[in-house]
Amino acid sequence: MEENYSIFRRFPTLEQATELKDLLKESGIESILADNVPSVDITFSGNTLNNQIEIRLKQTDFKKAEEILEKRARDLIDQIDKDYYLFQFSDEELYEVLLKSDEWNVFDYTLAQKVLKQRGRSIDKELLNSLKNERLKNLAKP
Repeated sequence: MEENYSIFRRFPTLEQATELKDLLKESGIESILADNVPSVDITFSGNTLNNQIEIRLKQTDFKKAEEILEKRARDLIDQIDKDYYLFQFSDEELYEVLLKSDEWNVFDYTLAQKVLKQRGRSIDKELLNSLKNERLKNLAKP
């Protein structure tokens, strides 16, 4: 069963991963919670990159799961406190969030778009797709 599943998101804590798993389950998306925390303490080696909990989905569910996360982020944005750190970002920093969306969570990515729009900046699907393509080209470089 697991061989058809791919990593959708990684989390530093079980609590965060479980929250996403529950949200996906409510929407009818089956997921697997995978713990890749090493059995031996590797703190002294400094390697903590692998110390994460993974949510795995069927590839066919990725798009639907992304849509669910984006909708949830939009819903939460209306409730966000105005002292949230992204509101202090410059336009350039917010565009950087959009460019490096893989390094940010869906909430921050969606909020960056909203803040830029509120500041009168043009954000559309074409721009977001071009930023995504530019990022993929940069990541593909050796």
